[in-house]
Amino acid sequence: MPAALLAAALAGCGATTTGAAASAVPMPAAPRSSAPYPADGPQGGSPSPPDGSAAATGTSGTVGASRTGGSSSTGGRDAASIDSKGRPRRLVAQWESFGGFAGTRRDLTPPKIAVYGDGLVVAGAERRVTVKPAEVTALVRTLRRDLGGQAATPSPTAGPRVSDAMTTVLAVRSGGTMRSVTAYALQETRSQHGYPAALYRALDTMNGLAARVARTSSPYTAGRVLLVAQPRPGESGAPWPGPVPQPSATNESIAIRHLSGAKARAVVRLVHRDPKKGAWPLYRDHHDHTYALSWRYLLPSE
Repeated sequence: MPAALLAAALAGCGATTTGAAASAVPMPAAPRSSAPYPADGPQGGSPSPPDGSAAATGTSGTVGASRTGGSSSTGGRDAASIDSKGRPRRLVAQWESFGGFAGTRRDLTPPKIAVYGDGLVVAGAERRVTVKPAEVTALVRTLRRDLGGQAATPSPTAGPRVSDAMTTVLAVRSGGTMRSVTAYALQETRSQHGYPAALYRALDTMNGLAARVARTSSPYTAGRVLLVAQPRPGESGAPWPGPVPQPSATNESIAIRHLSGAKARAVVRLVHRDPKKGAWPLYRDHHDHTYALSWRYLLPSE
C-alpha cells in the first residue's frame, strides 16, 4: 500500500504527518475491514438498550454496530461510556462526514457530532459538552421529522456531477434503532438544491450543535483508544514503545485496534504527535517493519 497520510485516515485528530512521516497522499475510501492486530482476548460488550420510542416513518438505513454502542473489541466499558446513573450511554443522534479528495476512511474517521441520551455531545472525538435532557429530546424530535421518509441512500436531483466530494451520514435513534440517511455531496450541491430541503435542515441542526461545541466545550477523553499502525516500508523508525501492541508479522496494510485498560494507557503515555509539526511518530517493530502510529479516543458508541 502506498504511504498515505495519517491525517487523511484520522481526519478527526487534526494531524498532519511531516518530515519522517512523509507528505500527503490521497487515500481512497476503503471498506470497514482492515488488517487486524493479533487477537487480544475475548470479544464482548453489550448492545445499547432500545429507547422505547415510536419508530419514525421512512426507509432510512440502519447504522452499523460500531457506531451505535454495539459490541466492542475490548469486552468492557470505561467511565466515558457510563452515564451518571451507571448505565451504558446510548447514542441518539450522529453526523458523519468522510471521503472527499483526501479519501478519509469512515472506519478511521470519528463522527463530527455524536449525541447521547444523557446529554453528552462529542465533536470529532476531541471536544465535549453536556446539554440538558430537554434539548436532547428536541434534537431527536427534529431529526426524526427531517430524516423520516427519506431514502437510505438518496441521489441528488439537481446540480453538477461532483467528483471527490464528501459523503454525509445523518442518523437518529428511532424505535430502538439508529436510522440513517447517507448522501454523497450533500453540502456541495446545496446551492443547487440537489437534495430535499429536509436533509439540509437536518444538516443545519447538526452544524448548529457543532458550533456550540466549538464555543463552550472541554477536551474529550476516554479509557479506550483506537490505535492505527500504517506501514512505512523503506523508512527508519525509533524502537517500538514496549507495551504498545504490535501488528502481526504478515501485516501489509493499515492495521487498526481498539484498546482499553493498561494497553490504552500505554498508547496515550508513549505515542505523541510532534507538538510543532503535528506529525505522528515512526516506530520499528520486532520484525524490523516500520509503522507510523497514531491514535484517538474511542466514543462510548464505538
